[in-house]
Amino acid sequence: MESWKQELDHKYEELMDTGNIHVIDEANEVILIAIEKLNTIATGEEDED
Repeated sequence: MESWKQELDHKYEELMDTGNIHVIDEANEVILIAIEKLNTIATGEEDED
């Protein structure tokens, strides 16, 4: 069974092969925002946005 990292790498390679890498770039931005929000919740810090 693949780890989540291996699965993500595999899907990334598939999208690169099909020329849909811009989808990954957009998804990465959304994921980064979500991680920042989760960190804010976890640390109890106020969101400045």
